Amino acid sequence: MELIEQGDRAEITVQEVTRRARVNRATFYQHYRDKDELIERTIGELVDEVYDACSPVLAGIDRFRPDLVHPSVVHALLKIGERPALFARLIGPGGDPTFNRIFSERTVALGLQALSVQCADEPSNAVPQAIRARASTGMFISICSYWLETGCVEPVESVADWYWRLTHPVWFPE
Repeated sequence: MELIEQGDRAEITVQEVTRRARVNRATFYQHYRDKDELIERTIGELVDEVYDACSPVLAGIDRFRPDLVHPSVVHALLKIGERPALFARLIGPGGDPTFNRIFSERTVALGLQALSVQCADEPSNAVPQAIRARASTGMFISICSYWLETGCVEPVESVADWYWRLTHPVWFPE
């Protein structure tokens, strides 16, 4: 991640990775096909860290409440705020395409899982969950992009509240 944080992903070489990791090229290739596989796996792990607080919701142990920002939203933003330079390079329109694809896919998938638990008994005329999960994902990425672009000056709790208010119709359809 340090290499992605410091420069253009295209400039990262296997030689630089192995030098920093203090392993030889053969060891690298025993674990990865190429640098793109390493980067994709590393990005997957980073996304997992952002969303690791979602488990109670996905298991049905915890439920969203309309009047309270869920702690998993705050946790995700805290994780992003821990490494603002890295996430500023990765998220949004000018970000890393692989990261944006993985982050979006994972966010949509988690949204669908959460909606299936949270909204199991919703009315038949509700907006389809796939659309709502994508809308929620777009809002989360947009809010994160804005927050990162403005130097993360707003407190995490405020940013989480923006997301919660914007996505209220996604999670609590009428």
